[in-house]
Amino acid sequence: MVDGAASEISVSIGGRDFCIKQSPGLLHSSRSAGTTGAALWRSTQRLAEWFAMKVNPLFQCGLVDSKSIVLELGSGVAGLLPLLLAPRVASYCSTDQAYTIKLLRENIDANSASNSSPSSRATRHRKGSEPLLSSFAGSGNLRVAALDWELDDLKYFLSSQDLSDGADLVIASDCVYNYHLITPLVQTCVDICRARSDGRRPTLCLVAQQLRQPDVFEEWLSAFSKHFTVWRLTDSVMGPALAPEAGYVVHPPTPPSSPESRSFAASPSLICSVADPAESGVERTCPGGGTAHHNGSPTQLQRLPAPLVTCLYCHN
Repeated sequence: MVDGAASEISVSIGGRDFCIKQSPGLLHSSRSAGTTGAALWRSTQRLAEWFAMKVNPLFQCGLVDSKSIVLELGSGVAGLLPLLLAPRVASYCSTDQAYTIKLLRENIDANSASNSSPSSRATRHRKGSEPLLSSFAGSGNLRVAALDWELDDLKYFLSSQDLSDGADLVIASDCVYNYHLITPLVQTCVDICRARSDGRRPTLCLVAQQLRQPDVFEEWLSAFSKHFTVWRLTDSVMGPALAPEAGYVVHPPTPPSSPESRSFAASPSLICSVADPAESGVERTCPGGGTAHHNGSPTQLQRLPAPLVTCLYCHN
């Protein structure tokens, strides 16, 4: 994290200054359901800097544009990604467990160019409960809502947030850090992607993370690859703030066709994936020319120039 002991952190991104409130007391408490969302983590800051680049490849190639619907998972309290991305897309919904929502809303309201939009209580979204309006903050297209991957009914949640047809982009920053979260996170991503109606382009997932425990990362990647085509964005895309010398590494699992495992540097690892359940198991060609050793079809990522995206396994 940036500074877990500070109650406030000042950061400058994309020519804008942000003052982010944190909760050190909550971060270091013994809350059983987790406390990591109470602080700003380095991966989120660097991902925000990447999105703030004048020429971001996802926008440049049309994978994300002013008509895109974005859903963020595990956003934490900082609100940097919604503050930077909401003005550039049609709709942005930032989600995390209920304990983060109050401070997340405060940070968005305090750092928005316009903080005149009203806010209201966040709610859980289990079957049978009455939906309450989520909080809107800053930009009128920015929504904040509580979502617990393990407890909440996702179909009901999506419906209550006007997301019955899913999202164009799902973002998860630094959400993979223990074994317990792997299954609910992967299933949540799968269910969001499956909400897309026929004829709509598949949902794009961006997962950014700092490698702490290689075994956790490999187990997540193995589970994720059963449902998604997973690609690594190359270092040339990441920009100076995400340079390899920052010390982050990723270890992809051994592909079935290769006896050796490989590792590569990324800072943090930005994993880009496309869900296409209908074509699961179909072998495709990497944008870089190699063979894809994983399920699905890299339909959208083929729109990225070859040097910008590589297969996690063959690195082509």
